[in-house]
Amino acid sequence: MRKLGLIVLLVCLAVMGAGCNNSDSDKAKETNTTKKETTTQKDTNSTSKKETVTEQVSVEPGLGDTVDAFTKEYGENKGNEQMGRFKNDYLLPMFINNRAIDITVQFEKTDQKTRSMEEAKQIAAKLIPKDAKLEKEFTATSDLPQKVMLYHSDTLAKLFPEMEPVGKFVVIFNDHEGNENQVFSVTIGLGDTP
Repeated sequence: MRKLGLIVLLVCLAVMGAGCNNSDSDKAKETNTTKKETTTQKDTNSTSKKETVTEQVSVEPGLGDTVDAFTKEYGENKGNEQMGRFKNDYLLPMFINNRAIDITVQFEKTDQKTRSMEEAKQIAAKLIPKDAKLEKEFTATSDLPQKVMLYHSDTLAKLFPEMEPVGKFVVIFNDHEGNENQVFSVTIGLGDTP
């Protein structure tokens, strides 16, 4: 009889101990859930501070625009959400936080393999922010001479406040051996250096 009482007592203690552990575990789960909700809330708040722009940034989806805007305008993205590939690799945007930070336009991927500087500038103008202001135009001489245009955009400054220098971007025209009538690609990207 004594053994039976001892067994019943041990079972009762085990059940009560398991109940207490579940209660602690539930509290820990509640704390973790609260922490996750707070973190999500903070993430949402920081995103809302950065991304105050909801309309399309460029005339055609371009620098600062979303992956969705590119897909709607240019069709299927054969890349991914960080490195896009559109129109048979004619447009190669790079995205951070769903926004284009860099775009390469490859004329060589089209029937017309090169463009004149004027044609290339017209194409680039559609892919830069509507509020872009030209600050400087120069020729960079790294391996090959490149025509570079430095701009500032208040819209990009709002979208990417952490990117230095804030609101600045460059448009780089790549041509065959300095021949402005043979531009084979254009690169548009955040920053102030080619």
